[in-house]
Amino acid sequence: MIVICTVLLPLLVAAQSLSVVIDNKQQKFHKQIPAANYSGITNIGNNRFALVDDKSTDDGYYIFQINIDDATGMIEDVVNEGFVKTSTGNTDLEGIAYVPDKDSIYTKGEKHTGIESFTYNQHTHRFWTTTEVPLPADGKPATPLNPVKNLLRLVSYDDDMNRVGEYLYEMNVPEAKKIGSNYVFGVSELCALDDGKLLVLEREFYVPKLKIGAWCNCKIYIVDPLNKRSDAVLDKELLWCQKTKMTLFGRKLANYEGMCIAKANENGNIILLLVADSQHRYNGVMKDWFKTLVLRRNGTN
Repeated sequence: MIVICTVLLPLLVAAQSLSVVIDNKQQKFHKQIPAANYSGITNIGNNRFALVDDKSTDDGYYIFQINIDDATGMIEDVVNEGFVKTSTGNTDLEGIAYVPDKDSIYTKGEKHTGIESFTYNQHTHRFWTTTEVPLPADGKPATPLNPVKNLLRLVSYDDDMNRVGEYLYEMNVPEAKKIGSNYVFGVSELCALDDGKLLVLEREFYVPKLKIGAWCNCKIYIVDPLNKRSDAVLDKELLWCQKTKMTLFGRKLANYEGMCIAKANENGNIILLLVADSQHRYNGVMKDWFKTLVLRRNGTN
């Protein structure tokens, strides 16, 4: 079961720099790609993407060729080009970014840092990351039993990995009323845009004891950190949201953890690509979902 937040979007479109013009259905390609815990994705050019698996035996990344229709944004096919090992052992890789000028792929692990997100933009020459939940000095993480707004710090770095900025970001209050057997709430990904803005993916994942009735609520917000004082909380605008559920007859549950720009079209539209972490297709129930959104810059035809 999938619930799209269509009621809220029209109220915000007029003030946004971007709006969703096509919200494509989730797609899976289980015959073409291995089951994994896909937790980050980056565009490396020529319809090729690098993806990290946070539970892979060794650190590294998969290379997939993902062919996407320019007009509709639908994925036409996925081809697995194999796994590139970068080091022995697993450091829980959650983020991945590509720097075209250096033709280099950077990965970021979560161990001991709580970092889920990592992104780079070649026009602004900035890396961005943040922790999934607040740092200890910024308060206890929000839970159904502690319904507060997580305060996170979006941090930027230049091409040489020198820290150049830090901005405050406030999440929404959790929707879940109880923790259940598994509960995760935080920012799972960032995506840096050419104009300096960021897309922020907030993700709340709730699993009850009997599993049936599990749901995942994903929301993408737009923020403009470069036009904000570093000591003020960023204003955010809702771009898109979707709630997927696990029912007796429905297996649409999708925990999105990876997000990147797939392509920008001649008409000014942007195709955003998301990938879900299925926990290695947990018990044959969860799926390695991909999803695309076609975005339009306001003021363009």
